[in-house]
Amino acid sequence: MIRAIASLVLVMVTAVPVSDLDAEPDMWDSQEVIVVGEIIGDFSARGEVVWFQLNDDAYAATPLPEGPGLQGTNTGIGVRIPRSEWSETWGEPGRYGRRGPIVEVTGTFLHNSPADQGETFIDGSQARLVEAARPIANPPASAFRAIAGLVMALLGIGLYNYGRRPRYRRRV
Repeated sequence: MIRAIASLVLVMVTAVPVSDLDAEPDMWDSQEVIVVGEIIGDFSARGEVVWFQLNDDAYAATPLPEGPGLQGTNTGIGVRIPRSEWSETWGEPGRYGRRGPIVEVTGTFLHNSPADQGETFIDGSQARLVEAARPIANPPASAFRAIAGLVMALLGIGLYNYGRRPRYRRRV
């Protein structure tokens, strides 16, 4: 009996991947969920709420320059939390050269919410910082890429100039 209750509690507090929400949105609609991921792009403070994009794909755990390479597509979801749950100390959202803060959001998954113009998002009630934002060390491009880029640029300039040259007709 105690094991059954413990496993039920574990299931209730385990984070749900966004891919599961996407796969069966009607099943999760209006259910309380926990999602853990990286805040990316930007955020928008509107009145008493803050909106942001939360990605929970492989790149949130290991950014591309630090990982083994491509690991599938980006998966994320829009999140709305009360302004009181937002903290500027988390750091900037993720973008090129920066991994955004990793946060755990607890809230209600809303699929095609009529009150919100049919949006699908998580209406968060709590947000907790898991890991602060940090810079990502981008490795320098290989010499081959640099040379290939230079050759392509020179070829493009040459073709542009060739196309703009005056054309003369021979008179007969």
